[in-house]
Amino acid sequence: MNNGLRLLLLVLFMALLLGIFLSIQFLREENETTLFITGDLEGYLIPCGCRTSPAGGLSRRLPILEKIKVEKQNAKIVPVELPNVFMDRSPSKDLINKRVGDFLLRNNYLVAIGARDLSFGDKLKEYYNGTYFLAGVEGFKEEEIIELGGFKGLPFGEKGRLHLLFLSELEDKPELPEKVFKEKSEKYPNDAFVILGNISPQCVEKLLKENAQILGVFATWGNTVTSFPQKAKNSWVVFLGDKGRRYAKFDISYYDGKWSAWPETNYIDREMPFDKAEEDRVEKVLKEVEAKNEEILSSMAKKFEGNSDYLGSSYCKTCHKEEYEKWEKTTNFSATKVLEIDHQERNPECLVCHSTAFGKGGYPDNTKDFTGIGCEVCHGAGKNHPPAKMKVEKGTQSCLKCHTKRDSPFFNEGFLQLIDHSSKKKPTNAYIITGVVN
Repeated sequence: MNNGLRLLLLVLFMALLLGIFLSIQFLREENETTLFITGDLEGYLIPCGCRTSPAGGLSRRLPILEKIKVEKQNAKIVPVELPNVFMDRSPSKDLINKRVGDFLLRNNYLVAIGARDLSFGDKLKEYYNGTYFLAGVEGFKEEEIIELGGFKGLPFGEKGRLHLLFLSELEDKPELPEKVFKEKSEKYPNDAFVILGNISPQCVEKLLKENAQILGVFATWGNTVTSFPQKAKNSWVVFLGDKGRRYAKFDISYYDGKWSAWPETNYIDREMPFDKAEEDRVEKVLKEVEAKNEEILSSMAKKFEGNSDYLGSSYCKTCHKEEYEKWEKTTNFSATKVLEIDHQERNPECLVCHSTAFGKGGYPDNTKDFTGIGCEVCHGAGKNHPPAKMKVEKGTQSCLKCHTKRDSPFFNEGFLQLIDHSSKKKPTNAYIITGVVN
């Protein structure tokens, strides 16, 4: 055999090996997946800044997601939205929620829902025409299964199966998450799980007691937030409350029969870039919302036309100057002004609690002093005073109408000293002390 033939055979052999190698690489399944997890959106299209610098917003999410896709080109990227997804208290909630649903659908989110989202009933399909995830409830998908490792169509190469299991606690079925997970973990004892949904810390603790391979738990529950991922046994635990202002990235890989996982959490803060096209879509909806708000406020103002039992805090100042001046130094005085941080100063949903006698003949009548949480919020309408006596309630009964467990979970009687306008003690700013009261 001459040298030329040997060289040709060698080249053909090398080409064959290269072809086999490339074929194997082509047939190789993905070994990694990355979950991009956000939650507790409650319909907040724009950054929310109730207690800190404005953060969140739909348009800021997309650059983060695109960056992850560039960094993880060989991984399967899965965006996940946790409850509570939709806004339930705005007169414009249908407009807002359809915008949220459109965003989630266009960006291929897996959408988990909880008890509050379920309350929308048939409206859910109007808001989002995709698949909702909620295990254990008829009509919803329970999980998404991702297989990592192995080779396409070939019998060799071990595969790992990952269950993205969506669990939420419901008032009439508080035991549902534990029941569903127990069934799944017993049915698939060799598989790995990531738990996603609306579940309490107590429920998480119970789930982690099961003898199952839980790589991570990502949940929302009221105002519960973990500043950093927490390690419990061999599982990562992250709570992502805070009105859509935070996100988690969860990198998962499967090699040689072993799972590894690493989470990151961060704020979607004001320094982050935003997607211009998404911002334009949001602005378009917000203009419609603003028009509807103005229509509602105008209608309310005309309804009473100054003929109201409420007279405004300036009326009280005539006789109660000292109390008025002390009230001016409390956060109740600036309760309407603070809405400007979120551009919500004309939002009826917010003004119910952030103004005086909203819709009852007080705000939005701008002929009188109805801004802030004024005298008549706690002491009643002043039309017949004097000679009629004003009520002076002790305790937090008046406060609890707005400072509910949902919106002010840390509120208690101790906060009354922050709005004390009768004693000689100078009122203290609640924002500085707690950072949570608004």
